[in-house]
Amino acid sequence: MKTKALTLIATLAILLSSFSSFAQILGNYKQELPKSMLKIGAQVPVYEKVKIHSIYDLNVLKSSSYPSTGIDVAYYQHIYKGFGLNVGFGVTTFSTKIADEEIFYVPYYTMPITIEKVFQSLKSKRGFMPNIELGVKLTRNFSEYNYGLVIYDGLNFEMNSERKLRCYANAKIGLTKYQNNKNMIRINCFVNFNPAIVSQGTYTLLYFNGEVDAGTLEQTMNCIGFEFIYGFSFR
Repeated sequence: MKTKALTLIATLAILLSSFSSFAQILGNYKQELPKSMLKIGAQVPVYEKVKIHSIYDLNVLKSSSYPSTGIDVAYYQHIYKGFGLNVGFGVTTFSTKIADEEIFYVPYYTMPITIEKVFQSLKSKRGFMPNIELGVKLTRNFSEYNYGLVIYDGLNFEMNSERKLRCYANAKIGLTKYQNNKNMIRINCFVNFNPAIVSQGTYTLLYFNGEVDAGTLEQTMNCIGFEFIYGFSFR
């Protein structure tokens, strides 16, 4: 768990450093920002693989991460000198793979609450400005989830998830461009982090030679991904 947290933090630090260096080269131009807007965002998160714990330490069954989808709508209110507050509502699903089979989880309601900063002084000649965003996302799955699957002869597993409110940290970094009517286009790279287990289950695997493997499965909501946002300014 600590290794995963350090990896996510290191990834975010590298992204922040890269964007900061890039932005400093761009130039020094300022533009008045919209006071409020409605944002519509589409995300492509890539969630962590399922953690597999074999009772017999055979480590034969494998899992891998897999791209998912999400969409949300948020209200933005400018606060002071490029700082602003975002509060929104959305839906996201996440999936992963076990033994090359795609596993779809029940969609989650999401409520992002973040503070963002747009660096006006680093606006490029093409109109792009770097931005960062930090906050939390409240999530709750639509319903209790129980999923069972026999992938092929000899292997079966089940996963289940309680319906409950969860919260995870959310960090974004990207580039923003405002149009003449103050509408906004933004592209972000983001990281979500929550070490809590949101789904868990068991599996059994019977080999052709008669040997048996069994163990437990655990799924978190840690992810990295990309996001595209269009904002409609209220002027």
